[in-house]
Amino acid sequence: MRFADWKFERKMRKQRAKRKYSDDMCWSIDYTLLEILPKMIETMRKQKHGYPDGIQFEEVETFPCNWVENSIKQIEKDFSKDDYEVDIQDPFTRWHLILMRICYCLQQADENQTEIENKYEYEYHKQLWRNVKDRTNLDEVFVPASYDKNGEVLTYKMNTAKVNEELEKNWLEESREIDMYRDNMKTEAFNLINKYFWDLWD
Repeated sequence: MRFADWKFERKMRKQRAKRKYSDDMCWSIDYTLLEILPKMIETMRKQKHGYPDGIQFEEVETFPCNWVENSIKQIEKDFSKDDYEVDIQDPFTRWHLILMRICYCLQQADENQTEIENKYEYEYHKQLWRNVKDRTNLDEVFVPASYDKNGEVLTYKMNTAKVNEELEKNWLEESREIDMYRDNMKTEAFNLINKYFWDLWD
């Protein structure tokens, strides 16, 4: 790690210790929340010993069946049968499913965590960047686009190549569908957070 990077990270750690967040967490608050909220809620879930009283958690009935089955298996792993018998009609189990659904939806909303992949992604970028051997080398990624009268570079452009039209069309359509899926997951998560916000404590 370079000294400048170490110095910056030291400054961020001090900020987090003092005010609970750092400047770099504010550069992209949407992604910061998508990264930390699922971890916080999952940590709370595994420490929980109760559930909000007098609530039916009717949203559980709308969750995908396969997802509920897999989540119940996870709950069974998290708790000993001697301590608790998992039952989908039991409010304790249903509350855990609510919390797990929030985490799952937030993760699916995050482009770095979502299970959905664009099947055209690899080939699209392979064609797009075929003129660049090392995409970490900015001198290859960006090439001069215009010069002044003295021959000095005025502007740069990305060193991209033309992509097959059909491939580009398919990639764009798939990307839009994935974006819509991620947005729907984000909305579902925050609808649940909105309803159960004052119950997110142990």
